[in-house]
Amino acid sequence: MSKIIIFSSDFRFTNVQSFLLPFLKYKNFFYDNNIKFEFNDLNISKIGESEYIFLESKQAVIYSKKKNISLIDLIKKIKSKSNKLIFFDTSDSTEVELPEILPYVHKYCKAQILKNTKNYKKSYYGGRIFTDFVFKEYNIRDKHPRHSKILSQSDLKKLCIFWNSSINNFGFDRIITSLLYRTFKMKFFLKLPSSGFSPERSRKNFMSFNFNIKYPRESVAWYRKNILKLLHVESKKKNYLFYFKDLLNTKYVLSPFGWGEINYRDFEAFLSGSILIKPNMDHLDTWPNFYNRDKFYIDYKWDCSDLVGKIEDLQKNYKEYIRYADNAQKFYLETINNDNLKYKILERINIIMN
Repeated sequence: MSKIIIFSSDFRFTNVQSFLLPFLKYKNFFYDNNIKFEFNDLNISKIGESEYIFLESKQAVIYSKKKNISLIDLIKKIKSKSNKLIFFDTSDSTEVELPEILPYVHKYCKAQILKNTKNYKKSYYGGRIFTDFVFKEYNIRDKHPRHSKILSQSDLKKLCIFWNSSINNFGFDRIITSLLYRTFKMKFFLKLPSSGFSPERSRKNFMSFNFNIKYPRESVAWYRKNILKLLHVESKKKNYLFYFKDLLNTKYVLSPFGWGEINYRDFEAFLSGSILIKPNMDHLDTWPNFYNRDKFYIDYKWDCSDLVGKIEDLQKNYKEYIRYADNAQKFYLETINNDNLKYKILERINIIMN
């Protein structure tokens, strides 16, 4: 029996919810398969020894700031209690947010990484490959510039993928079930959607532009601001319930990059039966992978040079594109089906541990 101690922040953060949900929901299943999870509050003076320790990034950062201890010193102290300290970076993008800790961990896990890991040997303006693109192409600059750290070959060997933010409830009852779980801590409220709305239903609205454009970094905001300018439309940020109701009557969902490439609206589009449109995602490796272009989503170039032409075609030939929504919804629901998911997560955990 392998014992794993998990240190994680709470259920308030959506990415952390996706990280924690499988451990909480399938705890008994994992135990039957010789993996025992133990959730502990992080206190470096009381950490017991364990073969494996899983440390989630928000918890590490929050604790180090609260206790006025450097992140590296915190990692070193935790590492002394475990043969294999495995770090889970729950940030949004493919960037390795905390590269300084790589020498001290057994594995550094992310929900998504660059498909060509050799690209981590380059430094990117804004920390992300897509922010570097607009900096170089359009001289888009941030008020407080930053660059990603170049990783070594030994660093790259420690990178691995766990699971992305899709492992969560993105249905219309998402806010309620999350609140109920945080309040009562009952597995019943750890819900994953089991059905979606038919892509074939009648839809009056052409496209959804429901996204935030206010970012402190212009290199991030550009992807959304540029689209609105190009298409002569405004972002219509709505209350979640009204937004989801609108999705049921919307044909296409536009989902440009934000802090990261993967957005929650991707999964909301799958459930609502809308067709997802995103900047090309070929640079990214993730699991589950819903980003097979020409099957699950419609892509466009990062500079948006082909977007207007594609949208004109989408307006004329909607019925020909419904298959994207059909394929994506079917694959999404099959992936998060409990009977399938628990075995897939177990497989990924075993890969991460070894």
